[in-house]
Amino acid sequence: MPEMGKRSISTVFRSVYDTYRETKTSLLWVWTILSPYGRKKAVQSTFTLLAALFVGMSVTYIAKEVIDALGQGLRAYALCLTLFGIGGVLTVNQLMMGFQAFTRELAWNDNYKSVISSLTRLFFMRTAGEMVAEDNEVGAEQVESAKDRIQNILYMILFEGPTFVLGMFAAAVLIFTIDVYAGLVVLMLICLNVSWFLYFNSIIDEKVEVIDKGFRRANRRMIERWNFALSTKTNGVEDKISQQIADEVAEPLAADRAIWAYWFIPVDLVRGTFNNLVLTAILGYGIWFAQWSAGDFAAIFFWLMMMLDRFGYVGHLMRHLTSQVVRVRAVREVLSSEPVFRYDVGIIFTGERSDAV
Repeated sequence: MPEMGKRSISTVFRSVYDTYRETKTSLLWVWTILSPYGRKKAVQSTFTLLAALFVGMSVTYIAKEVIDALGQGLRAYALCLTLFGIGGVLTVNQLMMGFQAFTRELAWNDNYKSVISSLTRLFFMRTAGEMVAEDNEVGAEQVESAKDRIQNILYMILFEGPTFVLGMFAAAVLIFTIDVYAGLVVLMLICLNVSWFLYFNSIIDEKVEVIDKGFRRANRRMIERWNFALSTKTNGVEDKISQQIADEVAEPLAADRAIWAYWFIPVDLVRGTFNNLVLTAILGYGIWFAQWSAGDFAAIFFWLMMMLDRFGYVGHLMRHLTSQVVRVRAVREVLSSEPVFRYDVGIIFTGERSDAV
């Protein structure tokens, strides 16, 4: 684990900024290869989800009023709030979530085709020499892998990410409506988690990039051996080749295990424990100092537990988003570079011209 003392503040900020810029560039590149229709539906799906989350989570606020009404013996009022308030909000939320799911699937379907089409077009722009070069970083297998990674990123953006991230901010806003001080603490906790994400993501990015190169190299060698399966069987060296494949992938796997099992989990455990202590302190503050009502406590407790679950997702997001972006970035850098020859506008040499005659 890198020690903070060995890195100057300027180095830390520069590393964080560089990683953020590279990640943003890769995600924006993914955005550009999506279709205009798919992008439109993705944005529409996200905003619909945000509205649906606010509507759905407002049920807890109504439940708070029901609890307080029951505490005061106002059962008729509590019944009306339950039937018309909670029932009505749940119905509206279900309709909004249905529309959000509809637009999300339209975005996913159209973007899937666009990603395949765009990657194929960019890959075919490379020359034959570039495709078969021994030191080539992008072959058919790598483009296929990048396609899968982009689909995983789209899945996180369209399915997983918005629900967790937007739900976390919606919970913070709703806490503000009951207790401003508790809301401020929650907001600071969100900022701390985001800062933690940015700092450690820059460290992980550096480590994962090296490991990903090892995985790509091992995967390329494995595909080569698979393509010569008949020769392998003819020469009776199945066990030898199988062991070579296992040995080549063992090195990147060991480095991967060192990061995620022995380094990342302890670091993430510290963050999770700190989040637990802060959220518990907020509840204690509400009981003793703010003197929340039973309804206030129930509502804020529900929203805090929801946020705790969202905070736990940060670790999941870091691992999967970083690993996906690293592979996509490697492919993007090659496919986005100018090919040595351009065939679509006539055979034009685009490489650097030598001064020697």
